Amino acid sequence: MSLSSIPSELILEIVGYLDVQSVICLCQTSTTFRMLSKTSRMFWIPSIIRSELILPFANHQSLSSCDPLKLHFATHQAALRERNILSLKPRILSYKRITWPFPVTKPDSVDQDAGEYILRSGSPLDEINSYYVHPSGTWMFLLSTENIFRVLHLETGHIVWANAQYRHPPGFSLVTERSVEVFAMDFITDSRVILALVFVVQAAATPNGEITWHRKYKIMQLDLAPLSISVESTDITQDFLPFEVETVELCGPYIFFLERNKTWDSNGPIMSHKLHMIDWRDGRKLDLPSSLLPARKIGAYPTYLISIGITPENTKKLQVLQYAAKADDFHDARDLFHHSDDKSDWTPCLVANVDFPPSPMRDSSSEIKLCHQYTGNPKGTVRICIRNRGLAVDSGWSSSNFTFTVDLFRSSSEEYSLATSCEIAHRLVWEHEGLSHFYEVFGAGKYFVWWRFDHDSKDEEDQHPIRLFTTTIDDIEPIIYPDSSIDLNPETVGVNYPSRELESPIKSKGAQDPHVPNGHVVASGDVQSTSAVAIVTMTYGDIWVLRYGHTGVF
Repeated sequence: MSLSSIPSELILEIVGYLDVQSVICLCQTSTTFRMLSKTSRMFWIPSIIRSELILPFANHQSLSSCDPLKLHFATHQAALRERNILSLKPRILSYKRITWPFPVTKPDSVDQDAGEYILRSGSPLDEINSYYVHPSGTWMFLLSTENIFRVLHLETGHIVWANAQYRHPPGFSLVTERSVEVFAMDFITDSRVILALVFVVQAAATPNGEITWHRKYKIMQLDLAPLSISVESTDITQDFLPFEVETVELCGPYIFFLERNKTWDSNGPIMSHKLHMIDWRDGRKLDLPSSLLPARKIGAYPTYLISIGITPENTKKLQVLQYAAKADDFHDARDLFHHSDDKSDWTPCLVANVDFPPSPMRDSSSEIKLCHQYTGNPKGTVRICIRNRGLAVDSGWSSSNFTFTVDLFRSSSEEYSLATSCEIAHRLVWEHEGLSHFYEVFGAGKYFVWWRFDHDSKDEEDQHPIRLFTTTIDDIEPIIYPDSSIDLNPETVGVNYPSRELESPIKSKGAQDPHVPNGHVVASGDVQSTSAVAIVTMTYGDIWVLRYGHTGVF
């Protein structure tokens, strides 16, 4: 029997049991398989989901709605990226050092207190406060400490767009006349981004001279032009908020706010915040289930929101709030105002309410990362990375990494039932001494990367290398519960040193460099999951862009 005589349905059934690399090899063996790989999305979807392969797509692309040919090329590109990252010596494809073009304090200057913000000696006066990187790895969206929002083109190093509307005046304090508190982004296509800014505005003074403040959110659309390397902005809408905002998330026509709130128990502060959901097209606030807990962390996706809820007993639950029966075909923010018939066809409901397993360690209230990749599949993996405190070990920090395989949404025709349990794995990662505070997760929580300043080696110019290491979550054995004999020795549990060293060109004089305050070299590090572009920001302002995968999204 020839391959061409085998029914396509049978081929797809067999292919569904293979991993991504095997499917790629299979489609290269014959014209029949190659043709099927370009015409049937089911040739790829089972292996993509099983392998948790992150495709170079924007936020709103589900696998089931993807063009088969697009899926074919996207899978090949993602597999090349994974092959490099998982190799014994991941190689760098290209890199660029971007010099921060704004003033730096004099090395011998004394630290200054400007209101509530400390200007560190040797640090940029207008340094990066927070940022997002586009899935393509080509654009960086950043908010500075002077409240200037900028778009940086990472391939050329040029700042192509800046909005100084909320810029701090000289001698600023943290809260000024117009001060951005937080912002969020929704990458809806490869060239279109929705931006949400939350800022405070000064209201009229009261008769006794007291100043009151109001908060507003503003929605903007940014259109990116990669050929001309330019950005066009469009104001969409804005409205007032009656509460302080801790966190904001944005997805499609919905914006989510965590209202800032702090309570206390015998162990100290409990950081949990009430969730608000607003349809920004008309400013309408949606009613949420009463069983939805105050949250510590949230992540918004096209049909559901994932929340780390905090109970009155200060224990954690993973909650999934479904707010749409299916993802909208959302390509332009302005078009949404003409679609009024979809605003009330689905009531937000809780589809998962799962307890975290007990942990032998006390976690940090602020250092929590929620990692998840949207695929449009009703069941998926959510990983929560929590930095641990209060553990008396000499080998640095540790991190609890929880993997939940959980129901994410149901179609409107399914009978509603709340999922209260799921498959959970808990792993511990130990950060080696000398690597502390340079530990990050990427790849939907599958990978970890460490950043280390190498004091032991230097070149002719007394430059020390910044070394990068990576490992995968599969290298770590999960903890089995209940187990009263859990060994917390970092030499025997988890990973205390990563196995793969990434090729890196970064060097610095470190503590001997007069531009480096207190010898701290790396200010922050991050890896963009879809493009494997590592962003390393230095305390003296420079930005290193290291590419370990091919850029571009489909």
